[in-house]
Amino acid sequence: MAKQKIKLAIIIMCLIIISTLFSGCGMSKPDLSGIILQIDGDKALIASKLDEDLYKDLSHMSVEKILSDEMANKILFLGLIYLNYKDLNKFAKGDYVDVWIDGQILDSYPQQASAKKIVLK
Repeated sequence: MAKQKIKLAIIIMCLIIISTLFSGCGMSKPDLSGIILQIDGDKALIASKLDEDLYKDLSHMSVEKILSDEMANKILFLGLIYLNYKDLNKFAKGDYVDVWIDGQILDSYPQQASAKKIVLK
């Protein structure tokens, strides 16, 4: 009788541990969040260090002007990154999104990466 209770307790403990481990799967935090500045086919330029107020000030500027002004330190660092993603037709310029990166981020200017998931925030 005591052995059965011990076995049952071990089984219950294992089930609790396994369910705890699996409950965290798929719930990872995004790698970055930001505002979409441009969409061109399957490529989006995202500013991860841009708040909505500053976006309103910059939204009338071309991407080329934003890039050159950031390089010349005329505007704050925006955390720009080009992301490749197949399903960008759901999004528009100005959308605030969460992004999960697929693989490495290339250290170019702006940075470049592929996204495995992008969702509206």
